[in-house]
Amino acid sequence: MSMPRRLRVRLRAAFAEVGDDLNRSANALLVGLVAGLLGLLIWLGATSAQASGATKGFLPLLQDQAVSAVTLALIGVAAWLGFRLRFRDAKLRYLRPYRRANGAADPSHETLVRAVLDHLTAVRPRRSLLVIAEPDRFAELTTALPRLIARRGLVPVVVDVSDVDGAVRVPALSREAFVSRLASATGDEVRAQRVFTREADRGKIVVLVAGLDRVAAAKPRAARRAIVEELLRSCVEERLPFVAAVADELAPRISEVASVRMGRTVDLAGLRATFRARLVDRGVPDDPALAAAVRQAFALRDPTTDPWYLARAADAVVARLRAGQEPGEAVRALFAAPRAYVRQLGWLREAALGGEHDLAGARSSAVLRSLAAVGRLAHHRQEVTVRWRDAAGQLPPADELAFAAAVSTLSRRGVLTLGGDMSDPELRFAHPDWLAFAGAVGLRLDPDAWAGLLTAGAPSATTGALTAALVLEGTDAASFVAVLRDLKRGETGDVTLDMITAVVVALQHLGVRPRYGPPEVAALDRAWRAATDQARLQFVAAAEAHPALVRYFWGQVVPPRFQVNSYRLRRAVCARLAGMGPVAWRQLADPWRALVTGADGADLSAVARLTKTDWVRVGLPLASAGWILPSLADHLTGADQRACLALIERVREIFTAPYGPDPGLEISLAEGFKFASVARGVAAQATEPPWLDEARALLGVARSWTSEQVLCQAMALAAADGFAFAARHAARDTHPFVREAVALAARARREAATTASSREWTITRDIWFDDVAALEDGGFHLSPEAHRLLALSTLLIDLAEGSQDLAARAHATDGAPDRVSAEVRDGVRARELALTANTLPRCFVSSAHAATMLDVDCDCAFDLCGAKMRGPVGHRQISKAFARRAEVTAGQRPVQRGRRPFARRALGHLWQRWDD
Repeated sequence: MSMPRRLRVRLRAAFAEVGDDLNRSANALLVGLVAGLLGLLIWLGATSAQASGATKGFLPLLQDQAVSAVTLALIGVAAWLGFRLRFRDAKLRYLRPYRRANGAADPSHETLVRAVLDHLTAVRPRRSLLVIAEPDRFAELTTALPRLIARRGLVPVVVDVSDVDGAVRVPALSREAFVSRLASATGDEVRAQRVFTREADRGKIVVLVAGLDRVAAAKPRAARRAIVEELLRSCVEERLPFVAAVADELAPRISEVASVRMGRTVDLAGLRATFRARLVDRGVPDDPALAAAVRQAFALRDPTTDPWYLARAADAVVARLRAGQEPGEAVRALFAAPRAYVRQLGWLREAALGGEHDLAGARSSAVLRSLAAVGRLAHHRQEVTVRWRDAAGQLPPADELAFAAAVSTLSRRGVLTLGGDMSDPELRFAHPDWLAFAGAVGLRLDPDAWAGLLTAGAPSATTGALTAALVLEGTDAASFVAVLRDLKRGETGDVTLDMITAVVVALQHLGVRPRYGPPEVAALDRAWRAATDQARLQFVAAAEAHPALVRYFWGQVVPPRFQVNSYRLRRAVCARLAGMGPVAWRQLADPWRALVTGADGADLSAVARLTKTDWVRVGLPLASAGWILPSLADHLTGADQRACLALIERVREIFTAPYGPDPGLEISLAEGFKFASVARGVAAQATEPPWLDEARALLGVARSWTSEQVLCQAMALAAADGFAFAARHAARDTHPFVREAVALAARARREAATTASSREWTITRDIWFDDVAALEDGGFHLSPEAHRLLALSTLLIDLAEGSQDLAARAHATDGAPDRVSAEVRDGVRARELALTANTLPRCFVSSAHAATMLDVDCDCAFDLCGAKMRGPVGHRQISKAFARRAEVTAGQRPVQRGRRPFARRALGHLWQRWDD
């Protein structure tokens, strides 16, 4: 009787694992055998009665050797103990400041920090991690994480790379930082070198890389990203694990490094308290008038949340006190502008120029002229640092003396720092935003310089200077094309989307409504087509509502642009369209009604996706509308809202028609309800959302377990009554993943009602807001159970979509576009079954099947598994960071009660293979 193939595969894997263990332990066994034989000989020689009185022969010789061996062994043990104690003492001296540090990480990021630590300690060898975050969140790397890493038995080494370039290797910097810190405590640099080498060989060193947001701040984005990648790759090459933080636009893609995105949560109460404490530390009396002014400052619709800017505001309050203002009056004046950008630009101007608040009246100021000269030179050379000789070398002696006095003043005000050789010192901007401000001042005084600076690939610092210069100077022009044509002396052939965004943002800050006529839309489209996703996302986030923009954005989420724009971009565009409220409704209501009318008689089934054009003509546009409509209903009132809800009802009826349209359509509408529920879940709104009845109706007729899972999460976020309805629905014979999602949502609601922590942080531990972002970033903010549920749900969806993709490729090779073979029909049916059945495939339930999912062809009705699914399958990309954490979370117990709904540990081994 032959052995089943599945059993053979598992036995082969088990034997291979045992063989690896034996190979790893072979040297240890050999050393142990030699040591045992030597010990036996020593024992025989030392205990032999025949050799005690003899002076010749084998046994006396053996006894002498035994005595010598024991002596050497004792000396060796003493030397080893001395060696260990010296190293242990040196290591403890290094770690003592971290272990004694007080405080904890921001509670809103407790889950993230814990997941980072698990990432570093759960798997050997240790794996590097790249944290994608806003610049004002970087400080957490050098405060909370080193202390917590030290408590896990690891050795943190913090290095700052803000002043280095790509030629520097981070491992060398980390060795230097470790040695200098330890040698200063022990006075023994040689021992410090040895301690570092020993701990690195043991895999105990973890480098925390800070300052990446300031690397080559004046260079183009692509050049900066290349330098960041070179710095981090040096750690990968030397197998030195690191944790680094970097902004999204500079984040490199290194296959050996996991990435995680740190969400942006704002604790306004904490910022308010910190700002008051800064004022008190500067000698400002803390009275009720000041407290009221500070509360008003942080109650603005667009509050300032960057701690660096709040420090500048505190300095400005002190300066105004010296001029005779009251503290409360000074705070109100500094926070008077409704837009954060305009306020902050004013603070920079006040801090740099002192009492010279008006640039027009300060043109004769030596400080202004010197700052302008350094700024122009830095932007032209794309360098954060400027040599003294380059900036002032050609000046007459009297002017050079004035320049020196101005640089000294700017240094005292925290704008510039001086370093290097004092015979020709380096002038460096203390913060990247000072570089943009100095460029704005310099180019405002010399507008002819813009033509040479605004070229394709211009650095972010230069486009930031453009925005600042326009806001400082003011303009009545409403056309970004006209503004750029004037600045570039008519040469607009290389206008980029970054330049357009810079001008549009400036116009909006000035209260000027940008024009989007045919010339502007044509220029926008040319720039959009050549832009990166990062530049497109920045424009989408920055641009305010306009009818022409609504029409242009809608064109990006329907064919033919639908196929070329990424999921992330399409989702951002749909969210922006929904946020444009009445403007979007007036432009898109009629096209949407036309789509609904065009859906009558259209075949939107899964098989018809391969044979008919209805899917492209109607299906994809309606899927995008399904993402937008529920959120849009929240931004409408009166008759417009009622009409929008009626349109949602018609779309729901199309997606759930009796003939069985493709399940992906109803999933899109379900995701639209969840997108709309996120803001409500964070704010804990008590009112019932206008779309709740439509969400209930869809849940009642949904065919796909994915739709049910998403709708239950949406109702948990939206309203208590909605969640009660979802819980009753899940209590029926629903899919195991739906039951687990409801159990997690119930836990999230209980904890949000009883904990003092941020509601958003509490809820997002068990309910993911954006599944694709979590898959890309690692899902580190999720609880282990929620992470495991997202992993399994995505795995099943990807296997289902992989089956459809295989069917589509087979159909393309059949040579009969209007006919579908039985093989192709079976592939399409397998996808539909996986998305609509209330049971799981055997490979998700049986440990034996889960362990061999990618090796043995499926033997159940789903027909999803086997070697055909190796390699990239499906449409949802799973990052290394997510797969690696899925290895750890796979073993978690389900939150739902009852019998085991799915396999656990065997799926952990699967994720290890998926990652590899």
